[in-house]
Amino acid sequence: MPHLFRSSILCLVCIGSIALTSPSQSAKKSEPHEESIILFGGTGTELLMRCNAVGTLRAGDTATTMQVADTVKDSNLCWGYIAGIVDEYQGIALSDLLKEPPSFCLPAKVSMEKLEKVVKKSLDDNPARLHMPASLLVVKAMSEAFPCQ
Repeated sequence: MPHLFRSSILCLVCIGSIALTSPSQSAKKSEPHEESIILFGGTGTELLMRCNAVGTLRAGDTATTMQVADTVKDSNLCWGYIAGIVDEYQGIALSDLLKEPPSFCLPAKVSMEKLEKVVKKSLDDNPARLHMPASLLVVKAMSEAFPCQ
């Protein structure tokens, strides 16, 4: 059973890392900062839309097959995207590729559910940031919730 759980999480990470947005929106130019960049993960607005689906269906709810599929897809994309960004950031930090100290340090037994709630709260509490890249906002949320000591 633990192997099945790990496989499911790995699948979520892959799905979230590959496509947070639909194919027609997968490569979007952000607002110009100094130069334009391509966002494959979308903006905070798109991530918040996905994360708002988490926990919306409960046992006994009446829903169409398409509603269930959309909710599951959006929930998985939310969790997978957050897990992918957090894992990648921590991997870079462990490899000494960061030129500065890590922005966040996760507690030893933090759950994926907790990480999703931290990101969602940060997005909800900071609507002025929602135009920014989702990846940056995930790191910002982790930094605010789990600063290194």
